[in-house]
Amino acid sequence: MNWGGKIYVLAPEFLVAALSVILVCGAWRIRRTGSLKDFGKEDTLPLRALLALFVMAGHLDNSTGNVFPFLGVIHWATPAVAVFFFMSGFGLGKVYERLSEKGGLGRYLAMFPWRTAVRLLPPFLVLGPLYAAWRCLAGRIPPSALAEKAMNLSILKIPHDWYVIALVILYAVFAVSAACFRKRGAAAASIWLLTLVFWCVTCVLFGDADSRRVWHLTTLSFPVGFTFAMCERRIRSVLLSWPFAVVLPVCAVECAFLLLRLYKGVPYIRCLREPYLCMFGPMCALTLYAFDGLKRVKALCFLGLFSYEIYLVHGIPEKMLLHAGMRGLPYIAAVIAVTIPAAWLLWKFDSAVAAWLPASGRKGGGRQ
Repeated sequence: MNWGGKIYVLAPEFLVAALSVILVCGAWRIRRTGSLKDFGKEDTLPLRALLALFVMAGHLDNSTGNVFPFLGVIHWATPAVAVFFFMSGFGLGKVYERLSEKGGLGRYLAMFPWRTAVRLLPPFLVLGPLYAAWRCLAGRIPPSALAEKAMNLSILKIPHDWYVIALVILYAVFAVSAACFRKRGAAAASIWLLTLVFWCVTCVLFGDADSRRVWHLTTLSFPVGFTFAMCERRIRSVLLSWPFAVVLPVCAVECAFLLLRLYKGVPYIRCLREPYLCMFGPMCALTLYAFDGLKRVKALCFLGLFSYEIYLVHGIPEKMLLHAGMRGLPYIAAVIAVTIPAAWLLWKFDSAVAAWLPASGRKGGGRQ
């Protein structure tokens, strides 16, 4: 039986249903307890692990031809990446807010390019040459191409690395905006404007409104996260006072878009629906204010420490094992079995590099 089309229909419906239930339950718990949890880096470790696993599941679903229903139903790679961008924007927003009030923003921005390089680039120095060497040994590129790749730095290219490239650009957007504007409103407006420019450029270069590849929309979650950080106190206050007044309209709008998705006659509805789907995941990050039960799952907290490395590593065993002829469940199991320990080793290397280099600001594998 061909499950591909059916599962792709079920995946967004299941996502909306699951997150709507979580949102409503979160609102009920906020009403009952009258308290909200923190939304810091340590608190989001289990969420980071789940997001990395969702991204890997989505890519495995594609590489197995969409034949496994359990992968297709959780094919949430795009919303998961949107939440990663949201958390990056949120983390930088909190740093900007704190340093704007207490001073030290200029010193932080002076070190920001160095801090970004220390956090994001070391894995490429390991994975890129290894992946290029394997491609050469597997006959996918000629040995003579290695020197050329080393000269133009394309030897650092690995599968699914667009996220890191986009993140570097968005970090530059933050640095420019924070350096030019010390008022929060002006900085947020600048980040929104520059991110929209970046989004429009990617739409022109890579976008297709009729395509399923809507990854470039996830970058809009970065300014959402920054704005969320600027307004966090007000949001917390509103959530504590009227939790259902916040949650129910979000669920209602998402259900409306989902119904419009089923009606094929609505023109350009995908152009409206996809941005909202990407934003719906970050909106559901609000549930972290109500739930901290995931922090009791030690395995998720552990995986969350190297979620970035899981994202970067998993594409390489995908390519290698497909090339070796593996398919089906053995292929999925092998990719997972290779990815987790390899990502952990890479995280240990990354942490050692960050500890050795000065002024990295790296703690516990987290990233802002």
